[in-house]
Amino acid sequence: MEFSNWQKELLGLLCEKGLSREDVYSVMLVLSRQELGESMLFWLKENPSADPDSIFQKAGTLAFGERS
Repeated sequence: MEFSNWQKELLGLLCEKGLSREDVYSVMLVLSRQELGESMLFWLKENPSADPDSIFQKAGTLAFGERS
C-alpha cells in the first residue's frame, strides 16, 4: 500500500501524540478523504498540545459533524 504525503505526515503526527496503533488506524479510517486528513493536519499543527481525547473529538467532528 502506498501512502500520499498528507497521509504520511498525519500518521507521523498521530504517532508522536502517543496514540496506539489501533487508535491511529481508527483516526486514519474516518479521515480517509484527503480534505478531512488535511484539515486534521492543520488542526494538529495549530494545537501542538492536543491529547488523544481531543484528537478523537476533532476527528469525529471532521468526519461526522458537530453532533458526533
